Amino acid sequence: MTSRETPWLALCGLILLALFVLVAWAELRPGYAVYQDEFRALVGERFGPERATQAASGLQQIWLASADRVDRCTTCHLGVSWQGLDDLAEPYRTHPLEPLAHHPVEKFGCTLCHGGQGAATELPDAHGWVAHWDDPLLDSQLAEAYRAKDPWLFVQIRCNACHRYDRTLDGAPAIDRGKPGKHQSLEGKVTRISYEIEKGRTTLEVFRNYEKLLTDNGFEPLYACVNKDCNGRAFNHTVVPYWSGFSENYEDQRYVALKKGGPSGDVYVSLYVVRNTSEGGPRHDRIYAQVDVIEIAKMDVGMEVVYDGIRLTPEQIVQSARDEGVHVIGLSILSGSHGVLVLDVLARLEKEGLDLPVIVGGIIPDDDAETLRRAGVRRIYTPKDFDLTRIMGEILDVVAEAEAAG
Repeated sequence: MTSRETPWLALCGLILLALFVLVAWAELRPGYAVYQDEFRALVGERFGPERATQAASGLQQIWLASADRVDRCTTCHLGVSWQGLDDLAEPYRTHPLEPLAHHPVEKFGCTLCHGGQGAATELPDAHGWVAHWDDPLLDSQLAEAYRAKDPWLFVQIRCNACHRYDRTLDGAPAIDRGKPGKHQSLEGKVTRISYEIEKGRTTLEVFRNYEKLLTDNGFEPLYACVNKDCNGRAFNHTVVPYWSGFSENYEDQRYVALKKGGPSGDVYVSLYVVRNTSEGGPRHDRIYAQVDVIEIAKMDVGMEVVYDGIRLTPEQIVQSARDEGVHVIGLSILSGSHGVLVLDVLARLEKEGLDLPVIVGGIIPDDDAETLRRAGVRRIYTPKDFDLTRIMGEILDVVAEAEAAG
């Protein structure tokens, strides 16, 4: 080696050493540092160098204690909470402000809504672009794999994890389509019919019989559910006329809400059929049906109604009719004992010399109805008689006929 070659060899050695140090530094420097440098440069160009110094550096971490998870997404996605960066590409873009108003990043993190591995700091691991990943990022790449047109559909699925009992959710039309319709408050006359079904029947059989009867009479189904879909606070307070004690222990239940419009007003029907599967007790494995009829109609026909309550004896009913000086007696019997009680009332009226017409409502088979008519009952109404205006008009006709005959 000559003296002239020594400096060149030394220079080459220094260059190689510098390259080694540079490569080692690049390998050891975390990948997110590149994104942070680029973000800081973008902020400096747009808002000035002073704002650029406010950009975060180093590892950023959010601890979600209630969810028992760590989110480090904002290590790269530095523009999430910044305003004025809406036009930038990811990971520098500003997050839409409306969702953050109710779900601030520092409280909810990112992965609860967007998926991904929050604790990771390298791009492939964080986004879940690896085989057999349980929780990948809900992005365009995943949407393409599932042939979905919009990756936001996947994010809406994550929204449903917390908002599944909300009637509607702004910004999530896809999951809203899978929920019952919007809540509608109604005011009107509510008639509730509840009774036990004889053994040997199924909930499906009872439900289909009612449903067919209602749809054949022009009712349009609004909402239906089966089994556990019918449970929960949201169901109880939304699709029934008023609170009902539907139990989450019921595993065999069916529900439908229906509506029929007419010139005299709208009529809504809530039908609930359930089998009690609770262990033990006299009511185990029994089927119950509950029908609520809500009538939205004009009620003023110049009629005063005296309501004496429930579980009155025939003797009490006749005594009240005499004391109040009524023109017609209306009996509602849901127990199936109409064949005995109504005849008892008619006999006592005759004994007391009260020539008052009697009308009856309830679950009354056709044969029983004919027997009651022959005994002197002037009108009989069952659940299929839902036109309230017609019924009130017929009651006035009954009173007029009685006065004309008397």
